Amino acid sequence: MSWIIFEGLLSLGIIVAMLTIVGNAQYHIRKAVRGRPKHVANDMWDMAMERRDKKLIEQFFDASSN
Repeated sequence: MSWIIFEGLLSLGIIVAMLTIVGNAQYHIRKAVRGRPKHVANDMWDMAMERRDKKLIEQFFDASSN
């Protein structure tokens, strides 16, 4: 009777392992392509604000070096 539990745990272990492998693959592929890991809940607004901030910082340092 206890062997039935192990059959279920084996299947569950395989599913968890496959989900872990796929999740890690997505993380490493995205990091290789973009150079940094994906931020959780980073939508179009957040990306636009990052670009704006980067542009403002570059303008500040260009203006201060003159």
